Amino acid sequence: MTILHLRSADIYGSPERLIIGQCRHLPSFDFVCASFVRGQRENRFLRQCEKNGLLTATIRESFVGDFRVIRQIRQVIEQHDVSLLVSHDYKSNFCGCFATRRAGIKQVAYFHGVTSEDVKVGLYNLIDKFTRRRMDRVIAVSAMTARFLQAQGLPSDKIEVVPNAVDPATFSYERPLRSDAEGRCRIVAVGRFSREKGFDLLLEAASAIRCQAPPFELLLYGVGPEEQRLRDRVGRLGLGDVVRFGGFVDDILPILREVDFMVMPSRSEGMPVGILEAWSQQVGVLATSVGGIPEMIESGRSGLLVPPENVAELSDKLLWALNHRDRMDQFGRAGYDTLNEKYTYTVQAERLASIYSEVIAQKVRHKPANRSARL
Repeated sequence: MTILHLRSADIYGSPERLIIGQCRHLPSFDFVCASFVRGQRENRFLRQCEKNGLLTATIRESFVGDFRVIRQIRQVIEQHDVSLLVSHDYKSNFCGCFATRRAGIKQVAYFHGVTSEDVKVGLYNLIDKFTRRRMDRVIAVSAMTARFLQAQGLPSDKIEVVPNAVDPATFSYERPLRSDAEGRCRIVAVGRFSREKGFDLLLEAASAIRCQAPPFELLLYGVGPEEQRLRDRVGRLGLGDVVRFGGFVDDILPILREVDFMVMPSRSEGMPVGILEAWSQQVGVLATSVGGIPEMIESGRSGLLVPPENVAELSDKLLWALNHRDRMDQFGRAGYDTLNEKYTYTVQAERLASIYSEVIAQKVRHKPANRSARL
């Protein structure tokens, strides 16, 4: 049986790594990975798929709302005799819904959470809310995201909880010396530069403790709509010699091997892969207790949790972490053990194989259209 993964992305970030990891660890299925491409733009997701030996398909579009992509998706389904489409974002969900109904196959949608950057994204989220009701199954990455879906009216029997995972081949079994040549503690924060990630709160906390804390460097990796505002805030807070912007990187693991601990100050989350990647390198994590994070971290044993949008508490815990790096290392080792136990692709694959097989085996509830029909 062949599964088509459809993702609207031209970068190679955590969701894209998850797709490739899933394909590599489910040998009972064949996979095709597809993404939307406008013009001659480079698509790093598809290039990485090819490097990992996966079949790819390019869905060409000319403009926003180019519904001709639906026919192309259906053509990919027919060409590769696809049995199931797995979609990973609102655009893939929406376009995939029309394509699968025409082709007479099932569709499963992944749900990682929602963002609310602007009115346009809010509209997309609203459309996606109704599109998800047409899915044959929706995979939530945490119990919290499953509860969110239920609160939106999605029947519980359509929801499956499958936590995110990382590849054990990337695990680091030895922590090297991390502090830089000047003895400064290296703190890293990784994610999209958007409001829900809370980077502004982290900058405020860093500013509040700077005079009391041992020397430190704060490394921010990511891109997004809030980047210039964050850079401006760094200037206003006088943190220019403390904060460094590293941009977007395909592989964060080499960076994690050289830092002391990670901070995740998010206002909202689904189930952040960044924490799993930090644990894979035995890096301790200080994070806000939002989304699926409390399901992952046991505060005081495998990390530190603070309430969201609480700069005072975040400042206190950040200062504590800087003064207790040995304890943060212990949290990293405990997280590493948790990762091995719960969040590997081996654990995930068994669950996904069962879900995909069950959905494919179900009788198609709609009448397939003539596959030669045009939209």
